[in-house]
Amino acid sequence: MTNALANNFCSQCGNALVETAVICPKCGSPTARFHQAKSSMPANNYNTGNSYAPKKTKSTAVILAIFFGPWAYLYTYKKDVAVFWVSMGVQIFFFFALLSARATGGGAAAFGFIAFIFWLISLITSASRTHDWYMRYPNN
Repeated sequence: MTNALANNFCSQCGNALVETAVICPKCGSPTARFHQAKSSMPANNYNTGNSYAPKKTKSTAVILAIFFGPWAYLYTYKKDVAVFWVSMGVQIFFFFALLSARATGGGAAAFGFIAFIFWLISLITSASRTHDWYMRYPNN
């Protein structure tokens, strides 16, 4: 082990670190190299503070909304958690209402209409957001 490798220790837990370590593998605290890497990031980086987040695109969101309706909110779950669960709750309620209505004879058209409305809302929501909104996700 070289002197450069032997002299790198975590300031929080004292764990030995390799020279290129950005965070301590034992406790997860940032090292001096982390702060250097963060300050050298370009100013136009959309995911500042969360450089590991995958890039989202508007076209993917719209395609998901077309094929999966309200389930497309899972693509932007951090921002759409409430909308996702409200739409799922309402649809589950109407699904069970449909099951009980079928026993008495009717109700399929009402459930289909509600499902169509939620599909349409998810499509409009995905299409109305700007490309920049998706590029900055989840930091917007």
